[in-house]
Amino acid sequence: LVESLNGLIDLHNKTAAEKTGYSSQVDAMLGAVKEVVINFDSERIVKYANHAAERLFKGHKSLQGLRLEGFMRSIGLLEFLDEMAANQDRADSTQLKIVRAQKTYWFEASCAPVVGIGEGEGMSTLLVLHDITKLKELEVMRREFVANVSHELRTPLTIIKGFAETLIDDAETLQSDSRERFTKKILTNADRLHVLVEDLLTISRLESTIFGL
Repeated sequence: LVESLNGLIDLHNKTAAEKTGYSSQVDAMLGAVKEVVINFDSERIVKYANHAAERLFKGHKSLQGLRLEGFMRSIGLLEFLDEMAANQDRADSTQLKIVRAQKTYWFEASCAPVVGIGEGEGMSTLLVLHDITKLKELEVMRREFVANVSHELRTPLTIIKGFAETLIDDAETLQSDSRERFTKKILTNADRLHVLVEDLLTISRLESTIFGL
């Protein structure tokens, strides 16, 4: 994705420099991309930002000509850009959190260098933010579910183990009615375990369907 957007940014800069009508077409394509796309120079002045970037950082207002530090309020994102500036030979990515308007977003951030087109134009940087907020929310829900199920599994397992040990240890002294009652307890809790395991398998199948595993 970063390589494809890099090519579009490269083409946008070239057609914009030549002032051709094709520049507006490239701009429309970049604007339609759901990912946040920002191209900035060595001074961290924004050369291009698509609609998704403007919506996230400036309430649909233009970001062109602004310095990144002026509108980015994410320390993690700025630290990531500092790390990438120190090593521009390779594209890299990281997951980070951005809070805007009291709402928390999670993004997979990627960076890549863009070769200058015009005479005397230096290298610039392409920043792409892919929204993974829903995936993070699902991940939190899954962790909570697994924690709850783990707790629920412990109770019937303890009951089954306790009654099974009693049946074995006191086999010679147990009355038939007690033995029957203990056996029914074991069966009831085994059924409870079966339901919990089926729930886990259902969640696993749903995840496989959602993520194409």
